Amino acid sequence: MATYVLLNMKDFFLIVSFLWLVCLPFPLRAQSVLTLDTCRQLAVKNYPLIQQYGLIDKIEQKTLSTIGKSYLPQISLGAQVSYQSDVTEISLDLPSELASVFEFPTLNKDQYRANLEAIQIIWDGGRIASQKNIAKAVNDVQRQEIKLSLYAVKAQVDKLFFGILALDEQLKVLDLVKNELEENRKTVQSHITNGLATQTDLDLVDVEVLNLEQNRMEQKSIRQSMTHILELLIHTNIENDTKFIKPSEEPVTQGVLSRPELRSFDLNNTLYKRQYQVVLSKNRPNIGLFAQGGYGRPGLNILENKFNFYAVGGIRLTWNLSNLYSKKNELQTIQEKKEMLDVQRETFLFNTGLELVKQYGEIRKLKEMVKKDDEIIALRNRIKQVGESKYKNGIYRLTDLLRDITSENQARQIRSLHEIQYLMSIQNYKHIQGAEK
Repeated sequence: MATYVLLNMKDFFLIVSFLWLVCLPFPLRAQSVLTLDTCRQLAVKNYPLIQQYGLIDKIEQKTLSTIGKSYLPQISLGAQVSYQSDVTEISLDLPSELASVFEFPTLNKDQYRANLEAIQIIWDGGRIASQKNIAKAVNDVQRQEIKLSLYAVKAQVDKLFFGILALDEQLKVLDLVKNELEENRKTVQSHITNGLATQTDLDLVDVEVLNLEQNRMEQKSIRQSMTHILELLIHTNIENDTKFIKPSEEPVTQGVLSRPELRSFDLNNTLYKRQYQVVLSKNRPNIGLFAQGGYGRPGLNILENKFNFYAVGGIRLTWNLSNLYSKKNELQTIQEKKEMLDVQRETFLFNTGLELVKQYGEIRKLKEMVKKDDEIIALRNRIKQVGESKYKNGIYRLTDLLRDITSENQARQIRSLHEIQYLMSIQNYKHIQGAEK
């Protein structure tokens, strides 16, 4: 009998490898009923990367606090020792009787100075505010990157959840077929008693039962492995009797995209705008108050050739004109990055639009296939019932009846697979659209 699963082996091993890297000890609490939304919420809640939200908040607070301290008075201590090739001298031709009265000192060529200076910013051209905006924008981008990762985790949950649903449906079909085979086995035994069948006929039925049991064991093993992977992903124990609830058939609407990638594009665009403002602000002059106190030789009175304390204060304007050298290139680079981001956004929208069209076509196809499957099952069931009636009357071969049972079984398995694929295609559409919960 054919076995159908939604995950290919490549996807299966990728998920296993991924989860062993991120798995953490999970609570012993078990879930008796699991829905797709519950699994998504648990996976997001327990995903290790979500801890970075708190770290990003702490980093942002410290960064903003550090930048804000630029508004405090900036204090610096300096010292200088210098030797000059010449000093200021006052040379006057005075009469001898006045020369003794007006005596001008000669300064030493070695001079010393130590000072303490405080500067209070009045206007910095918006530099500090721009730096704060940059810090916020960078952290917003990082938070959105986490959301992108969590969005991908939901897709992994969907694959596992629908894979388990598909296996559950197929196990139900196998149980139904087993019951039918058991009933037909009783009929064969009755025919053997009446001389209408042989032991070979009974062996044929037993072979089909064994094949079915083997198939059932294989699918239960796959289900157990997939369930364990889902346990690691949602950090919750899943008992063997846990019931997985099929999502309802939700209407598909061709609405506006709300993917987290679009928000990421917007935040990166905001970051580039903030960088643009930083370049402009650092090319503006700064105005501030200053106060300086020091000790040196000479002091402020250069005619006094000895060590003295001194103080000076006032308002100061500074303008670093060297930043103008690179201003044009920096602004052009930022503009080009914004244009690249716009191209990436348009490409994403184009590709996503194609995916939605493809997925919408898949939904319509699977919906029609499920309808056809119901018709096929009805016909297969009618053929099987006629075959069972003929066999009981001794006018139908057992091999033909087993073939009819197998055909109906395969039709039911295909139908259950198509139904799960149909429901999954709806969720895939919502995932591509960004409309899932």
